Amino acid sequence: LDDPLAKDLAELLIKESKPPKWQPVFTVEVGGGIKDNVALSPVRPETSPLYRTLFDFIMIRDDSDDIEGLLYASFEDFRFTNSEVDKEQTGLLMGEYKKRYESGWDLGVTAQYIYQSQVLDLSTDQSLPFAINVQGHTYLGGLTARRYLKGRYWADLRLEVSRQDFAGPIDDYWDYSPRLEFAKWWGKNHVGLSYSFNDRPYDNRAEPDAIGGTIPGTELEF
Repeated sequence: LDDPLAKDLAELLIKESKPPKWQPVFTVEVGGGIKDNVALSPVRPETSPLYRTLFDFIMIRDDSDDIEGLLYASFEDFRFTNSEVDKEQTGLLMGEYKKRYESGWDLGVTAQYIYQSQVLDLSTDQSLPFAINVQGHTYLGGLTARRYLKGRYWADLRLEVSRQDFAGPIDDYWDYSPRLEFAKWWGKNHVGLSYSFNDRPYDNRAEPDAIGGTIPGTELEF
């Protein structure tokens, strides 16, 4: 092109026709309110004004080359102005990668980290007769493999392994979760049959007895 303006315009159109592989979005939220029972007490509910801040970041990869990617980060913070509990916080960091192959396979990997610092009622799950401020870290890794079959059928195998580290009195544990699914597409929907198994061995938690106590010398496992 002899016209410099037309040449610049053509180069600009070429660049715009090829969007970036990664497209980020960043969100900030602020707000306030009132919580009528900050410590989740069944006897003395404690009301407090609160301030809330949320940060969200997500980045998605263009999958035009049969590669999918996702990065996600989130952090939420609550501040209480009139309570023994001064704050609650949760955070999440996650990444996913998936590759489609012409042979009919989809392979993917997932990594995730969760931070938690908040008041929870654990009277049923942990046999603790009160609510406590739980602080913990969760680390998770997962692998997925999907095979596309004839007749619009597909089989999917997933394996997740996670580690939960708590600040006492809650016990730490591992978590193993394999899952197998067989399905068929019907139009834009699908119907399937799946089987999953979950194994959770605790580090130091003993088995409970019939009256809610613990059995010495045992190790609890779900």
